[in-house]
Amino acid sequence: MTIWNLKNLMMNKNNKIVENKYVIARTCGRLIGLEVDCVIGITDKGNIFKIPQLTKPLLGLGRYLSKVLAVVDTGSFCGLKRSEKHLITKWIITNTYNGLAALAVDEVYGIKNVIIKGKISRKNNVINNFEFNNNTGDIINLDTVLPKVDRIVREKNLTKTDNQKFNIDLENEEKTFFCFKKNGVSSAIEMSNVISVHSMNECEKPLVLIKHDIVLGNINNQLIPIFYDRNSSNLIILKFGDKIFGLSCEKISGIKNINIRDIFLEENIDGQQKEVAFYNEILKDTKIINTEELLEKKPIDNWMPNNLVLKNTMEKSYEDNFLFFKILNFNFGLPLEKIKRVEFFEKPKNIPNLKKGILGVSNLEQKTVLVVDFLDLLNIQQIHENKSNHKEIIFLDTEKGNIGLAVNEIIGINTINQNQLKESSNFDGMQTKILAKGKDKTFFPLIENFQNKLSEYLI
Repeated sequence: MTIWNLKNLMMNKNNKIVENKYVIARTCGRLIGLEVDCVIGITDKGNIFKIPQLTKPLLGLGRYLSKVLAVVDTGSFCGLKRSEKHLITKWIITNTYNGLAALAVDEVYGIKNVIIKGKISRKNNVINNFEFNNNTGDIINLDTVLPKVDRIVREKNLTKTDNQKFNIDLENEEKTFFCFKKNGVSSAIEMSNVISVHSMNECEKPLVLIKHDIVLGNINNQLIPIFYDRNSSNLIILKFGDKIFGLSCEKISGIKNINIRDIFLEENIDGQQKEVAFYNEILKDTKIINTEELLEKKPIDNWMPNNLVLKNTMEKSYEDNFLFFKILNFNFGLPLEKIKRVEFFEKPKNIPNLKKGILGVSNLEQKTVLVVDFLDLLNIQQIHENKSNHKEIIFLDTEKGNIGLAVNEIIGINTINQNQLKESSNFDGMQTKILAKGKDKTFFPLIENFQNKLSEYLI
């Protein structure tokens, strides 16, 4: 919504009636007015990510454009009772003292000229009262919509550096943090890095394991790498530069404005300082996660298929995207669309009289699945004599059912132009094509032939 330039005040000299323009809305049967300069936009109501720890009037977290913000039940904030006939239809996006907020209202009338009556309400969150179409309404104090952050008493033993001497001139500067709990630790990340928040249940399969604690997930038809913990139920989508990635966590704590002087700094050997934590009564000793530092330790460049993420393609397609993995000294690629899931290798349950090459059975989505040693598919005697160190199991969907492949190492996800693949002789019993880049060679099994070969284990 575009906000027009308005005259602040008009005076009728004869009647001494003061008029002014406000954004006027209705909530729970009561008119409310908002300062025009504080309103950023008006949207239809959106999805709300509910957080159990939040109390009224906060309904949860919502999204406006690329920002995550708190959603406020304006009726509850004004002390009104919401009945079944009072239905929220609009969000008014406002700029408050403690950050952006979406005010959930029943109806929006637009920018209107109203008669100022002077304050007759005893409520602290009402600045003034007005009259519009013979009805009385409240002009809301937006500074009280979101909870304020109390002045913080610091404990100097939290970090190596006494924060106070670095922040004498920063008394009034603040940073906004998105707070959550990850691996049992209260953590926070700057709001400027947050795109959206989801439940892990929204992440479509497969969850492809990339490294020990990183998987590739599908959110809204985009494949993104996720720093993943199996105990997590929530997913925070982050952006740093041109990189989009996810961070899973157990619990969302909320959005906090923290005074810069109350952020603890840590100094390294080279004298460089970084923000490491802050402290308040609700979120004690909260660890600050630095996105740049996180990506430096665990680069994600090679795990993002170009046609799905970097070009922001919204169509669901795995075409030309392959999961690369290693078996001994050989590299292989399988189309991502055939993969159900990738898990850490756990020794399958042994069953007597199994066919050669079958290691046992494992569980996939509460169903029993055969696990095959990928070495058996290669059918090379000298390889069988070498010791294999399986680290992952790739679960595949074949025409005759699901099956697991025990492999040594997952290399990552890559987008391959299949025109680059050249015909190759049979890889000792398995038909393949080959991608050669310098000394590196990657073999791509012909999928129809490969599925038939896997189906032989299921008979």
